[in-house]
Amino acid sequence: MKKLLISNWKQFPDTKEQADKFLVDLEKLVKKNKLGSVLKKNDIIILAPYVFLDRLLEKDIENISIGAQNVSKFNQGAFTGEISSKMLKSLGIKYVLLGHSERRINFKETNKDINAKIVNSLHYNLKPILCVGENARSKNENSSNFRVKKIVFTQLNECLKGIKDIEDIIIAYEPVWSISSSPDSKVADVEDIETMIMNIRFWFETRFGKEKALKVKILYGGSINKDNILNFKSLFINDGFLVGKASTNLKEYVSILINFNKLKN
Repeated sequence: MKKLLISNWKQFPDTKEQADKFLVDLEKLVKKNKLGSVLKKNDIIILAPYVFLDRLLEKDIENISIGAQNVSKFNQGAFTGEISSKMLKSLGIKYVLLGHSERRINFKETNKDINAKIVNSLHYNLKPILCVGENARSKNENSSNFRVKKIVFTQLNECLKGIKDIEDIIIAYEPVWSISSSPDSKVADVEDIETMIMNIRFWFETRFGKEKALKVKILYGGSINKDNILNFKSLFINDGFLVGKASTNLKEYVSILINFNKLKN
């Protein structure tokens, strides 16, 4: 089964020239490091800012998909500055990131808002990448604690309300406390992540049945880089990773691809 490596460029790079150069140089380094098979046997996705989507799609790098970082909860209308699912679909976009903690915190997006975005995305055959995760934990809390599970399950309940077709849903578990840019961030324990991924899988199983639940891709995100990605070698039960700022550095990203290839089921 294919694994996913999704890169969230966030508000980077600064110019269209830098965005173009990244993909051009990436293609060269993929050939130089003989990474073609890694791209072919996995789903490699780069989520770029809106203004770069069209031109990056035109680059048509083999076995690399370009996705969006957000979408409007409205289909059409007088909503200045918004980008609809239909617009993204018309460009040829397949993936869209929704519910990222930075959107929840900085732009006050609610689970209700995210639910509307997911519904619209699915209507236009986009694949939503739904981010879930708790903001903080006390010293003695882990993924088995009721409070922690309740936060994640509530996000799933409300963000996926009314949705019956879950085969195109991708879940990214990204606890805010594990993100390096967060105050008092800490490194996540691999076994603890494994437990939460199992919790999320259980949530899907109880609502949609085991067969459908197993088709849902569940990723981990939380300051993944070329070094710590190798920590998952022994417990690589999840379906891949959501990588943040580390993916905007070309050399780091190529190293992530190399190490990602070392992880086995």
